Amino acid sequence: MGHRPYPPGTPSDVMRRALLRVGGLLVVSNLSGAVLSFVYLAIVSPVPSTVSKATRDELTRTGVVVFVAFMVVSGLVVGWLLNARALRVSRWAAQERPPTPAEVEEVLLLPRTMLRYPSVVWLCAATTFGALQASFDVGWVLVVRVVTGILLGGLITSTLTYLLAERTLRPAAALALSYGVLDRPRAPGILPRIVVSWLLGSALPLLSVGLTQTIRTPLERQQLAGAIWFLVIVGVVAGAIAMVVAAKSVAEPIRDLRDVQREVERGRLDVRVEVRDASEVGLLQTGFNEMVAGLEERRRLQDIFGRHVGADVARQALDRGVRLGGETRDVSVLFADVIGSTALAQERPAEDLVAALNAFFAAVVAAARAEGGWVNKFDGDGALCVFGAPGDLPDHRAAALRAALRLRAALAEVSAAYGIDAGIGVSSGLATAGNVGAEERFEYTVIGDPVNEAARLTEAAKTRPERVLASGPTVAGSGLDGWREVGEETLRGRGTPTVLYAPG
Repeated sequence: MGHRPYPPGTPSDVMRRALLRVGGLLVVSNLSGAVLSFVYLAIVSPVPSTVSKATRDELTRTGVVVFVAFMVVSGLVVGWLLNARALRVSRWAAQERPPTPAEVEEVLLLPRTMLRYPSVVWLCAATTFGALQASFDVGWVLVVRVVTGILLGGLITSTLTYLLAERTLRPAAALALSYGVLDRPRAPGILPRIVVSWLLGSALPLLSVGLTQTIRTPLERQQLAGAIWFLVIVGVVAGAIAMVVAAKSVAEPIRDLRDVQREVERGRLDVRVEVRDASEVGLLQTGFNEMVAGLEERRRLQDIFGRHVGADVARQALDRGVRLGGETRDVSVLFADVIGSTALAQERPAEDLVAALNAFFAAVVAAARAEGGWVNKFDGDGALCVFGAPGDLPDHRAAALRAALRLRAALAEVSAAYGIDAGIGVSSGLATAGNVGAEERFEYTVIGDPVNEAARLTEAAKTRPERVLASGPTVAGSGLDGWREVGEETLRGRGTPTVLYAPG
């Protein structure tokens, strides 16, 4: 899909900003974790006093040098790897083209992918500093403490970094998902995030506190107050950050979803929620967008359907379903037909004729709708309007006659603009209204004597100056004044004379 992505800016700008932010986050978080781990080891696992001062001083100096060198080398290597990965993942954005499904997948999995490199660094750090401690022959207990402390620090830092990176990269995920659809989760869901928050805020700090008490001499246990308070502070801070990030990662998408839902409730179906979460929350947002798109399509189809068959018929079909067959109803029928349409087709360009007919039909629709009727069909240069079906209309005779007068007044303007005129006939009586055709293709229509009589009255009306004729029963049953009898005539195809009425 090539539509404009949700995040502001060009795709290249969005990807560059997101990758720069997450790169800075990785540097700051892992450097902070390394410093805290170094302090933790200095407080919790100092070199035993049984080791000579010279050895302790040498181990400290060597440890600082190794720490600095390790941070520089690992930072350069990881930075190079991350930069290469970022260039690969954002290649499609730089080339200003839509991403392939595989490239969308790469963007969604980017937080997990970028976490691999720091995790390997922490494992290497545990191995390096464990080997350093062992080389000075300070005892296996201290080596175990150092390795365990580094691994716990790496686990806390890496997990917290992942939560922050997943949040930081959401603009990039939203950009990628604006070109595709999230069909399955690519990120931890709500439950794993809550479990991780518990691990960072409770389990790992408490485990660390427990480990500080293991394999200690009585003198060492008396010196652990500072170490324990250090672990408590780290646990409180890390847990608070993790809980806030986890809560916001769920609350913000749901809040966005609720905001868009309010717009849908107000009738707007052109809105979509920004999908920027690759977990089941993102699936919820995707499903909501698909639902709104379906509602929008249904409304569009309903509108098109209503324009073809009339709003009342469309509403009845949607509410009650459709089936072949009809019912007898008392209705009034208005028929209008352009005078001299054959000659007009020969004399005028097709574009002019279509414009004139459209103006004529627009006047017919407006007049019928104003009085509660509907246009059953357009037949060439004529239009059939029905009052009293499919919905009930108690005063359908009066409504049809008023619509005829409205139409006649409107046709005066159409005639002045386009040079066409029309005859109008109105009749009433019992007719069959319903769906006619086959199961594969049918239409709602009205069949019966009123329809035939209205068509014949229209032919007669074309020869009269009023251009409008109605049957006697129609006028008599309407209770309207302003209509006068103008004689009777045996209309074409009918065996008995019809009393004719005209306005005025």
